[in-house]
Amino acid sequence: SEVTVKYREAPLKTYTFSQATENAKSYALDASIISLAGEGIAYDQIVGNVKKELDAGKTYINLMLAPDADEETLDAIHIGLQEAKYWSINLTLIGCKKIPNGGFSHFDMLKSIALPDVTEIEERAFSD
Repeated sequence: SEVTVKYREAPLKTYTFSQATENAKSYALDASIISLAGEGIAYDQIVGNVKKELDAGKTYINLMLAPDADEETLDAIHIGLQEAKYWSINLTLIGCKKIPNGGFSHFDMLKSIALPDVTEIEERAFSD
């Protein structure tokens, strides 16, 4: 059977179970959300937290950002993901409301992106 873990309507990760559930057992699913929304979180901390997910072999990366996340935050995420293979990362950004001009420029590692809280996408947000 297949289970999809969601945040609102955004799928965070899909799991396929090879065996049937026995005696109503439940499973703990690894669909962790890394919070990068703390006050005064430094650029290097964002890079390090994202890189740690990548180094752990994660291809589904779920990040909680401040509603006013800016170009610098997205750049730090980009640096953290720069060693990922092309089109390998499924990224979900939770909390941020706006994607700035060029915010996802050259994010070649993205296979998919979910932006469940975004209400504004500026011109050229996904250039190159």
